[in-house]
Amino acid sequence: MNSKQLFLQLNREITNGGNPHRRVLSKDQSRIFNYRSGISSAIRQENRGKELQFFQALNNLYTETNFPLLTISGTLLLFRKFNFNQNVFLCLEYTLKELGTQDFVNDPKFWEHYLHFFSLNTRDDLKSKKPQLLAFSKIAKLLFKNSNYENYNILFGFLLNHSKQMVLNSLTHYQFGSNTLGHFAIDGKIKSLSTILKLFSILKKAKAEPKVFEMFLIQLSNSNKDFFAREEKFREFLVVFLGKFPTEFLGEMNSLDLDKLYTIYKLNSKLFENFNPEECLNFRQVNSTKYGLLRSEIVNYLLSKYGISFFFIKNFNEDKLSYLELNWFKDVVSGKNLVYSENLPFELNKKVVHKFNTVSNEWKREAIESNYIMVELWDNSKRELSVFDGLIWSVILFETQNIIYTNEVLGYIRATSNTPFWVKVVVQLYRNGFRTRNNRITEIFDYIDYQVFHLRRVINFKNKKIANLVNESNEWHEAIGNFKYGRLDKLIKLPKSSLPSFEYEDEKENKKYIIRQILTNRELAYEGGELGHCVGTYTNKCVSYGAFIYSLREVTEYYEKDQTAEGEIDVVQTIEKSLITIEVNKNYIVQKKGKKNRRCLPFEDRIIKIWAKENKLIFRSS
Repeated sequence: MNSKQLFLQLNREITNGGNPHRRVLSKDQSRIFNYRSGISSAIRQENRGKELQFFQALNNLYTETNFPLLTISGTLLLFRKFNFNQNVFLCLEYTLKELGTQDFVNDPKFWEHYLHFFSLNTRDDLKSKKPQLLAFSKIAKLLFKNSNYENYNILFGFLLNHSKQMVLNSLTHYQFGSNTLGHFAIDGKIKSLSTILKLFSILKKAKAEPKVFEMFLIQLSNSNKDFFAREEKFREFLVVFLGKFPTEFLGEMNSLDLDKLYTIYKLNSKLFENFNPEECLNFRQVNSTKYGLLRSEIVNYLLSKYGISFFFIKNFNEDKLSYLELNWFKDVVSGKNLVYSENLPFELNKKVVHKFNTVSNEWKREAIESNYIMVELWDNSKRELSVFDGLIWSVILFETQNIIYTNEVLGYIRATSNTPFWVKVVVQLYRNGFRTRNNRITEIFDYIDYQVFHLRRVINFKNKKIANLVNESNEWHEAIGNFKYGRLDKLIKLPKSSLPSFEYEDEKENKKYIIRQILTNRELAYEGGELGHCVGTYTNKCVSYGAFIYSLREVTEYYEKDQTAEGEIDVVQTIEKSLITIEVNKNYIVQKKGKKNRRCLPFEDRIIKIWAKENKLIFRSS
């Protein structure tokens, strides 16, 4: 007789009131008797009242199925589950039936592993647990061989426990965030099981690591955002990907990474098919501790090799493409020349598009050699440019061949319906001799904006002498600065920024400063009157073109006597003195000017830089 048969014989005798110890036992019988006694002793310490019921249920499990004899620790684990909910035996029998004749089914350690993760609450029964057990059984039959199930702890826990805490643990283990509800299977049913099994078959042929299977299981369990993986073409993509890249690459990607690569594959599968696997060495040194880095490198490599613009690649990787920009991206990746895309901001020719597509470090080198733009400023500016900005940049650079001029004027051209006008103007001004280093660009642009879009004046820029334009701008600014703004008939509220208020204390000088947003047209008028510049004319710029105006002010506190019912008290009063007006558009600081458009003093610059750093703003101008 084997150990299981001996146990059944002795257990039946003991549960019926017998005492095998009174007779002489063989060596094997003594071993099994001691095994059974050890289990009994441990059970009595936990709940003596359920001992007999447990051994009877255990006897039925061993008698009616081919369930292997558990170790003492495995049997005690089973008893603890039974003590909490007796339906554990029905669940075991169901799982055993679904697993069929797999080799690992006869391994007691497998079932101990199973019981370690299996969870039942007081209301659970076989019906409520069936979806999870079925999913587990189907996946186990596909993946497990002998003892390799020990490498799938997250999978065991995610399927057999699937409590909100276990789902959260699984998500955090693979750095998938903490959206528990987004991955929690309602009623225990894994909606995408058929999709998961099809993907697992592909991954199994590719000999993927356990963590790859676990990551797919977690991400596709119940999340609508991963619908792409349910498409037949995605499985086609996965086969191509695994034929070109090492399988461990999948372990360094999440669903967002795969979705982006799959998007490229759907647009142009040849980018992957023509990829040489030996070139994967280019990605070996990528830091894989953070998801997205490896995918970014692959996307950058595939698209840049195909001649896709840096601006498209960067914004696609960072998920910053607007609706129109995404349509342009799809066009160019599919093989269409950008010239023929719809809804472009202005007319492009193939030479400009070529410049747009060939952004490289040569531009950076030219900027550095000019000894005018700092490397840090260049890198930050280049990183933050949208595709729209990149198109503006490319056409101005193509027409002027001056990287410094292009960088400077770009900060004053926004993505609006007026963009074609400004592109033509800055190019024509350059041809007329306008240079940003020698002229006060912000004042001139403000002057042109007011004359053309407020007064509806027509200016012939082709014949306009720069000296005359500068003189006209200076005269206008002087007139605006000398005008003391009084009451404005209509109060206009300006769009409110999301940036918080900012305070700064200079302990050495014992002075306090604030940076606050200007929120009405009257405040703009007051600011312009105080500092003698044209910010009072910026109402339309704020309302229609995305500008936000801030004021750096020195705050002076003083005490004033106030008479109350309880007597005279000191009340703190404050006076704010405007120092610098700051224009922000998107996340760029476009300009910052003091009285009569003077530049910032060192201490003012220092405060503004601290504020900019806290709010992740980038300087586009001095």
